[in-house]
Amino acid sequence: MRAMATELNARGISTTTGKAWSGTQLTQVLDSPSLAGLRGHRVPRTDEQENELKNESGEVIYDRELHPARWKENAVFTADEWQEMLAVIHGRSRRYYASRTET
Repeated sequence: MRAMATELNARGISTTTGKAWSGTQLTQVLDSPSLAGLRGHRVPRTDEQENELKNESGEVIYDRELHPARWKENAVFTADEWQEMLAVIHGRSRRYYASRTET
C-alpha cells in the first residue's frame, strides 16, 4: 500500500482533502464496501443461543454484514473483485469476505 500511495503522490494525485496519500489512507478507501456497490451494517456477534459476545473489557464484539446497495449499478468493482482485493490487502482468504457478503 505504501508503494501505491507513493506512486499516487508522484503522479500528483491527492486525496479529496488535497493532502498526500499514505498507505493507511489508501487501505481505508479500498476497504469501503461502497466500491463494490455494497453497504455495510454493524451487527453484534452472537453465539449459538443468540447471546451477544463480548471481549475481555465487557464490550460487545461487532461484525460487518454487507448487503447490495441502491447504487450497485455504479460500483467500481464487482463484489467478487472487491473480495479478491481485500484478501490481497489483508492477507485473508477470499472465503472470509464471501461469508460476510449477501449478494
